[in-house]
Amino acid sequence: MPQEAPPPEPPPLPELEVEPPPATEAEVVPRGFQVLAIPDVVPPDIPPPSTGVEIREADYLGEGVEGGKATGEPVKVSTESVEAAPTFTPFTVAPVLKNAEEVQRALERYYPPLLRDAGIGGTVLVWVLIDESGKVIGTQVNTSSGYEELDQAALKVGGVMRFSPAYNRDQRVRVWVALPIAFVVR
Repeated sequence: MPQEAPPPEPPPLPELEVEPPPATEAEVVPRGFQVLAIPDVVPPDIPPPSTGVEIREADYLGEGVEGGKATGEPVKVSTESVEAAPTFTPFTVAPVLKNAEEVQRALERYYPPLLRDAGIGGTVLVWVLIDESGKVIGTQVNTSSGYEELDQAALKVGGVMRFSPAYNRDQRVRVWVALPIAFVVR
């Protein structure tokens, strides 16, 4: 039996050069992402990176407990009562600072000398708890200056303040007030 010859190979197809349509900007950026750009205006009040952070190799060894430190010590959770947190109390007459000169002297006295000499200042927003007689009975940092030393000094200055009492109608009330405490280099 004679063997049949294999069928001849079809001629190769001519190569066509087809250019894809130009990509639009929407097609270049994957969904869920955004294009980052340098801002037109850089805010002048960006605090410098915090210093004093110590990075130790021991913190990254994988030893410890979940939510704790590398040494196995669990993170301490604050057990302050809910009453210690700032809350809104309605008032019809706001408290008024009575000892502005003494507060000014306290600002100068408590300004950390190293920061003052380095020309570093800042503003700390402090929550101040004022009792029914106008006395400051508690302080907390609401917004940090970026410097722990300035934050602690602001809390000390807050403790020096004396106010007239706040009133809700005819009743004296205990209130939280947010006050900016600014340390300015002169």
